[in-house]
Amino acid sequence: MKTHRVQTIALFLGLLLVWVVVQLPSWDKGISEAENIIDWSKVVDNPDELLTYDLVWIIGSAEQKLDKNAFVKEYFEDRFNISLRHKDVHYYKYQNALSLALAGGDIPDLFTQTSLQLGKSAKHGFIIPIPLELVVKTAPTYAAMVQEYASYAWNAAQVDGFLYGLPLLIQYPFPRVGVWRRDWLDAVGISKIPETIDDYAIALKRFTQQKPDAKSFIAAFGNDLDASQKQMVLDNAHPTWGMSGDITVWQVGMFTDVFGAYGVQPFNWMMQDGELKWGGIQDGCRQALERLNEWYKKGYIHPDFITDVWYIEVLQKMYASITGYMAFWSNYNLNRVGGDVPNTTALLQRNRDQELLINIGKTKAEARTLIERESSRYINMWIPAKVPIGPGGHRGIRGGGEDESIEILTFGRQMATQPEKIIRWLRMMETILSDEKLMVLCGLGVEGIHWRWQQPGEINNNNVDKNENDGFNEGNTPLTYISDPESVIVAIKPYGTPYKRRQQGLTSFLELGSSIVHVPVPMDIRNKYISKTRKEWERVYAPIEWNDRCVFGDAQDLAPASISSKIQGLIGFQQMMYAEFIRGDRDLNQWDSFVDSFLDRGGRVVQEKMWTYYQEIKKTEKEIDALLYVYCNK
Repeated sequence: MKTHRVQTIALFLGLLLVWVVVQLPSWDKGISEAENIIDWSKVVDNPDELLTYDLVWIIGSAEQKLDKNAFVKEYFEDRFNISLRHKDVHYYKYQNALSLALAGGDIPDLFTQTSLQLGKSAKHGFIIPIPLELVVKTAPTYAAMVQEYASYAWNAAQVDGFLYGLPLLIQYPFPRVGVWRRDWLDAVGISKIPETIDDYAIALKRFTQQKPDAKSFIAAFGNDLDASQKQMVLDNAHPTWGMSGDITVWQVGMFTDVFGAYGVQPFNWMMQDGELKWGGIQDGCRQALERLNEWYKKGYIHPDFITDVWYIEVLQKMYASITGYMAFWSNYNLNRVGGDVPNTTALLQRNRDQELLINIGKTKAEARTLIERESSRYINMWIPAKVPIGPGGHRGIRGGGEDESIEILTFGRQMATQPEKIIRWLRMMETILSDEKLMVLCGLGVEGIHWRWQQPGEINNNNVDKNENDGFNEGNTPLTYISDPESVIVAIKPYGTPYKRRQQGLTSFLELGSSIVHVPVPMDIRNKYISKTRKEWERVYAPIEWNDRCVFGDAQDLAPASISSKIQGLIGFQQMMYAEFIRGDRDLNQWDSFVDSFLDRGGRVVQEKMWTYYQEIKKTEKEIDALLYVYCNK
C-alpha cells in the first residue's frame, strides 16, 4: 500500500512537471521577441484614465499586512488616479515560491526580484523589458540617483542587453562598523576607543589576559566587597577572548575590518592602476592573514571562529561576556538607548551580576539593592568601534553585507497590453522624488496625525501604555524620554509601532522612502529629518569614506548569472584556505601556491569575464550620462 501511494505521488508530480513545462514559453521566444514587444513611440499615458495595478506586499508577520484603507495606498490612488490591489505574501514564501507562482501564471503587475532571478524570469517570458531611454526620459531624478550611487545596477537589471526592471536603491553607503564592550575597555585601562590596528591588538590582548569581565564587576561593586570576595571573583572568572569571527558568511564576517586596515577586501573586485583585480589574492590580504594568525596563536581570537555564525554565535558570545569585540555590527539605530540590543545587553548583565553577588555571599535583597544603585552601569555597555587604521594609513570595512543589496522592480508580461501603466509608475516615482512635501507625506505621513516634532528637553511618552510597545524615535524603539538636545521626529499614537505604521504604508523614519512606491530619499531631504545627533554619530563612527565597496556592488549576487556559481565556488575555496592560514594549519609561505590554485580553479577565466562585464557597465554609464544630458537640459 505504501509503495502504491509513493508511485501515485511520483506519477502525479511527473505529470505536473510536464504540464508546467508545456505551459512555459520557450527560452528563445522570451528573448528574441523582447525588442519588438512594445512600440513605445505610440504609448501615451492619459492621466484622466484610471489604471489598476496588482502588487505584492511583502510581510514578515501577520501584523504587517497592509490595511485595506491604508493611508498611503488611498493617497496614491487619489493623487495619481490609480487603483492598487495587493496580495500579502510572507517574505520567506515569496523568496522560496516565486518561481513556482510565476510558472503557474500568478504574475503580479509589479514585483521585485534579485539579479540572479531576473534571467530565468526574462527567458521564460514572465516579465517584459523597458528601454533605458524611457526610464531616463520619464524619471530623470531617479535615474541620476542610481547613476550616482550604484551605476553598476543598470547592468545588473539587464538580460542579454535588455533592461528588465528598475534597480532599487536600498540605502546610502554608510559603513557598518564594529562594537566594543565599553566596560571592558575601562576595566583594562583603555580610556580611548582603539584607532589603529596596533591599538586593536593591545585591547584584544588585555581582554584575553586580564580578566576584564571580573575587573568590570569589581569596578562597579568593589566598595561593597571585602578582599576575599574580590579575590573569589578573580579566581572564578570565566575565560575570555578578544573576539570571535565568521568565515562562513563572508558578506559580513571574515574579519573585514582587519583586511581593510591593509587596504584590501578579500571578497571584493577592485580597480588598481586601471586594472581590475580580485582582492582576495592581493598581497594586502597576505599581510592581514599574518596579523590574524599572530592573534590566533596568542589566543585573542576564539577558536570557534571557524564555525561561529555572525548573527548567532558571534553575537551570543558578546551577550554572554565571552568576547569583548564584534566586527561589522554597529549602526546608529542599534546603539540607541532603549533599543533591543542595549536592553538585552543590560538585562543579561544584570542577571549575571545578581547571580555573582549571591554566589560570593550577598543576599538576594542586598544584590538587588546594589544593582539598582549601580543602574548607570547597564546603560550603553557597548560602544561603537572605529574602523582600524593600518600600517599604511588605510582604514576600511566591506560595504554592503546583509544591509545592502540591489533589488529589481520588474513588470509582469501582462503589462505589455497596457504599457502606459509603466509610464504612469515612472511618473509617480519622479513626482515623489521632485516634491519634498510629497516624499514626507508618503514616508512619514501627515504631521500632527502620524508624527510630530518633539522639542529639546520635552518629557513625553506619546501616550504610551505602560505595557505597550508603542511610539518610536529614529531607532524604532519606544520613546519615553528625549535623549537628543534638539527637536526629533516621534510618532503619534496609534501609529507608533513599526507594525502599525507599515499597516498604513508608512515608514519609521525618512530614509527608506515610501513602502509602496520604491524611491530613494535624496541626501539633502534625509538630512532635514534626521537629528543632529545621528549626523554627528555617522560623522564620527561611520563616514562614507571608510566603506570599501566592490566595483560591482557585490562580488557574487550582482555578477553575471553565467559565472555567479563559479565565483561562489572560488569564494568557498578561498574561505577554506583563509581559515587554514589563520589557524596555522597552512603556512603563509604557501601563499603563492594558494594564489596559483585560485587562478587555476577558474580565477583567470572569471577575471577575464568580469573585465568584459566592467566594460559593459562603463558603456551603460556613458549612455545614461548622455540621456541625462539630453533630458535634463531641455
